[in-house]
Order: sequence, then C-alpha cells, then structure tokens
Amino acid sequence: MSIKQKLIAISAMALFGFIALILLETYSASQMKKLSDAQLLVEQIKTNQYVLRKNEKDFLGRKDIKYIKIVNDTYEKIKIDVNKLNAILVDLKVNSSYDEEFLEIITSYKNIFNKLAQKQKEIGLHKKDALYGSLRNSVHKVQDYAKKANDFKLLALVYELRKEEKDFMLRYEKKYIQRFNTKIDSLISSLDNIEIITYLKEYKKDFLALGEAEIKKGLTVNSGLLGELRKTIYSTNTSVKNLEQLILKTVDSKKSFITTLLNIITIIIALLIIATLYYVGSSIIKALKDFDQGLNSFFKYLNNETLDVKLLDESKNDEIGKMSKIINENIKLTKKAIEEDKALILDVTNITAKVKKGYINQQITASTNNHSLNELKNEINEMLKTLNSNISSISVVLKEFSNYKFTSKVDSSGIQGDMKEFIENVNFLTGEISGLL
Repeated sequence: MSIKQKLIAISAMALFGFIALILLETYSASQMKKLSDAQLLVEQIKTNQYVLRKNEKDFLGRKDIKYIKIVNDTYEKIKIDVNKLNAILVDLKVNSSYDEEFLEIITSYKNIFNKLAQKQKEIGLHKKDALYGSLRNSVHKVQDYAKKANDFKLLALVYELRKEEKDFMLRYEKKYIQRFNTKIDSLISSLDNIEIITYLKEYKKDFLALGEAEIKKGLTVNSGLLGELRKTIYSTNTSVKNLEQLILKTVDSKKSFITTLLNIITIIIALLIIATLYYVGSSIIKALKDFDQGLNSFFKYLNNETLDVKLLDESKNDEIGKMSKIINENIKLTKKAIEEDKALILDVTNITAKVKKGYINQQITASTNNHSLNELKNEINEMLKTLNSNISSISVVLKEFSNYKFTSKVDSSGIQGDMKEFIENVNFLTGEISGLL
C-alpha cells in the first residue's frame, strides 16, 4: 500500500469514525425524542384521565348528557394516545403490558360509565323525566285524590310515605324502601276504594322501580355501578403510575446505555485511529530510515569510503519503495561505471608497468562508459602505437648496421620533440658512417 493510500485510509477511518459518531448521536437523539414523546403521551393520558373523572362527576352532579359525549370523546383520545405509546414502546423494544392493561381498564371504565349513564337516564335526568317523572305523577295522583276527598287521615299517611321516599332519595339507604313498602302495604290493606288503591299500587310500583334502579346504580360509592366505577378508577391510577415508572426507568436505562455505547465506540474509534497512525507512521519512518541509510551507504561508496554499496529496500509497494527502485537502478549503473573505470585504470596501470619494463608494443583493452576516460585510453593507445612504430623504425635501421648497411634512414616527418631529435641523431649517425665508408 502506498503512502498516499495509507493517508487516504487514515482519512477514511477518521471520516468513518466521525460519521459513526454522528449516526450514534442521531440514533441517541431519535431514541430520546421517542422517550420524550412517550413521557408526553403519559402526561396527556393522565390529564385526560382527570378530564374523565371531572366529567363523570359533572354528569352525576348535574345530570347533563353533554358530559356523556365528553367522556366518550376523551376515552377515544386516551385510546389513540395509548396506541401511540404502545407503538413507541414496541419500537424501543420495551417489553411491557402496562399500556395494554391500562387500555383494558380505561375501556372497562368507559363501559361502566356508559351503563351508569344509561341507568341514570332510566332514573331520570331531572324531576319530571323517566322514573322520576313517573313517580312524581303517581304520587301527585294519590295526593290530589286525598285532597279532593278531604281525607286528611289518608293525606297524612301519604305524607308519611313521601317522607320515606324523600329520606331514601336523600340518604340512599335500603331501610327506607322497606319502611315505605311496609307502610304502603298497610295503607292499601286498610282501604276499600279501588281508585285510591290503584293509585297507591302505581305509586308503590314506581317507587320500587326507582329504588331498584338506584340500587343498581349504587346507593354508595362502593356499591352497584358506582362501586364498579370506583374500582376501575383505582386500577387506572395504579396503571398510570406503572406506566410513568416504566417510562422513567426506560429513560434512565436508555440514557445509560447510549452514554456507555457512545463512550465505547468513541474509545474504539480513537484507538483504531491511533493504532493506524502509529502503524503508518512507523512504517513511513522505518522506510525513510532505511532509505537514508541506503543513500548514505551509496554516498560513502561514491566517496571511496567503502568498497561496496548495498542496494536500498525496494520491497515496499509505496512511494519510498518506488524511489528506492529508481535509485537502485542508478546505483547499479553507477557501480558498474565505477567498476569499469577501476578496471580501465587497472589496465592502464598494468600497461604502464610493462612499458616501464620496456614492453612498448602494448594496448589498453579495457573500456568504460566514461567518455573522458575512453578518450584518455584512446590517446594513450595512440601514443603507444606511435612510439612503438617509431622505435620499430629505428630498430630496423640499427639492425641494418649489423649487415654493414648504412643507407636507410628513419622517417621523421610529423614527429616532433625529443623523438624527432633522437631520430635525427640516428639518421645523422647513419650519414656519418656512410660518409666514412
């Protein structure tokens, strides 16, 4: 891997780590947003639960059917919020049955309230409505009959019945129904007028129907439909508290988990980046150190401080490896050239040694890519060749002396200096000897 690729890899890793942290932060924000929404939904559910209770009490106190619609509409809002809360809990993978339990309880509350409202409608929403109205009409018939008949004893007994009726309506105790029953039965049995007996029986029937309806509705908050409603209220309060505690625990748990996860991932990314930087930095420093040692070795070789040179490490597939490969090629060429130069110089040394000993017929055979040394070699070879030629010519003339032939002369054309003087002296000697003979 090249240094450029390593640096790109480090940058990519840093970018990856940055993106990972951003994604984790986004995930964290998303999770906390969902938990915040869940908390808000629980608060809305609690608020709507209070709205249910308020309108329940308003209905029971004011007997207005508008509160029935408000209760049912509020229930639908709660149902929507609970379903939203359930979706969030499922998305957060929170295993809980509290939301379903609450919805079941609040649905039961709504159904009981509607039964209670229906029972109240049967009883009557005002004094002239339903069972209230029937009872009112029947008691007025009895009173009107007694007044018209001027039967003050009957009227007094009717007022006794009304007292029991009123006591029941005020105190909601069954004993008043029993006392009413006893008194009206006694009154009916004491009378022989069919009309008043009919009115009294109708009065009894209407009162007992009202009493039965009130018993089913609930004479106290712990009996009848009111008692059932009260139980669901306690259950909804407990269920909402459970939901609240669940959300709070989930918030704390998620915060702790996300914080821990964020710290772990941050540490891992930091360690990976540090390890990568260390590895890349170490490999680059080592490569540069080897490169520096190789160059110093080469320069020492060039400066004749060492007799050999080591090649640079070119095994790495990076920029330094590529540079090392190029430098190695030049080292090889330079080493070859230096060795050729040394071989040429050695050849020259050997030739000059032989020339010193008198072996003139010599030629330098070694060659090099060094143009200057080759020029020097050629000049020396030409010099040796010329010197050898002149010596050979002189030697021929001198050999002729042994044969008493003194006519040949050495050609000195193109020759200058000491050699020319030497040749001229030989030629002069030849002429002098020839003249003497």
